[in-house]
Amino acid sequence: MAGIHRLVTVLPLALAASTASGTDVVSMTAVTTDATALLGGYRPVQVKLSTERPAGEMKLPEGLEGLLFGVMPLKTASGQAVGVAIFEPESGDPKMFIDANGNGDYTDDAAPQWRSELRPSAQGDRHKICNGGAMLRIGEGDKAFDGHFRMYRFDPKDPGRASAKDFLFVYRDYAMQGEARLGDKTYKIMLSDDGCTGDFRGVEPSADGKTGSGVSLYIDVNGSGSFDRRGEQYDVRKPFKIAGVAYELKDLTREGASFSIAKSDKEVEEILPPPDHGVGKPITAFEAQTMDGKTLKFPGDYKGKIVLIDFWATWCGPCMVEMPNVVAAHKKFRDQGFEVLGISLDRPESESKIKSVAEKQEMDWPQVYDGGYWKARIAQLYGISSIPATFLVDGDTGKVIGANLRGEKLVAAVEKALADKKK
Repeated sequence: MAGIHRLVTVLPLALAASTASGTDVVSMTAVTTDATALLGGYRPVQVKLSTERPAGEMKLPEGLEGLLFGVMPLKTASGQAVGVAIFEPESGDPKMFIDANGNGDYTDDAAPQWRSELRPSAQGDRHKICNGGAMLRIGEGDKAFDGHFRMYRFDPKDPGRASAKDFLFVYRDYAMQGEARLGDKTYKIMLSDDGCTGDFRGVEPSADGKTGSGVSLYIDVNGSGSFDRRGEQYDVRKPFKIAGVAYELKDLTREGASFSIAKSDKEVEEILPPPDHGVGKPITAFEAQTMDGKTLKFPGDYKGKIVLIDFWATWCGPCMVEMPNVVAAHKKFRDQGFEVLGISLDRPESESKIKSVAEKQEMDWPQVYDGGYWKARIAQLYGISSIPATFLVDGDTGKVIGANLRGEKLVAAVEKALADKKK
């Protein structure tokens, strides 16, 4: 986003010290913004909006009527609530105000980024979506830092997003980064404040296991250089197992600047990470039936081709925003040997909706759909935890050429791959 500070220089810190008991102490460094890309996705937190003015003294910008108010999950170092106010006029630019210091004055804080644009919906029409972000203080003392919170809001008049009309969606774009040694191996690690509370210690998980601490420890177990939610994401308040050994975190600080890793005697299942589909790695082969009843073997059926396997869903806003770019690339290069294979993560009984959306968007390529939603068979096989997710594959070698390419980057990658194949 224009005007937002870029990624700070981050030096991964290896094992800092050991306690008398041999427990490893890990030091971490703050990534103040753009951590979403490093973590490979996000989980939005809902902030309820209302026209009801919060209790207490407030100072608001003058001349604005019909403001919507909400309370961020983040609190200041002194425990004050961080409020948000949104102005949505019938015409003209929307505005956002954040009481970052929690003093009740919405006019003495740095203005957040907030803009609107028209985007296509799953129904083929266009609705306004607002997005932006703000730098807010995380923690206190010499370990405190300003972290970037990204935010977005769907058009309250969009019938396809009726359940979201009263909410602002917020997600963390900051994290802590470092390295840790487990056994005889050193791993790249990150801490993610998924709950956007600014407290990396998280909260006590529920006894029934339905809710976690809200903070995740990511460990690059397979050494791919990226993080997968399956087998590489762990709750900071729960034990985890790697290479047959169980561990748990101790002495985690509020700012996530340090913690220790100790061996655990608790029973926990080890979950292996998904296959490494990095550039140059072989893509996982599978056989599936397309929605038109044909049996397809991937990547075997794409000899001599460059193929994009695209994990998407009609309910996925970012997928539908990106889809015109995929369609344009397919139209431009299909006569030169470029193909697309869609893997739909739509809910059960969505056949007619998928076909309708595909027709409207001119997605004239095969679709694989089994109604499994996030547990769709191919999505599970590939370890897909966020969409859109794409892999550009050479049909001859079966190796990955690129992953999660968007817009002009997709066009450039396809063009280069086709040229290389001709050579």
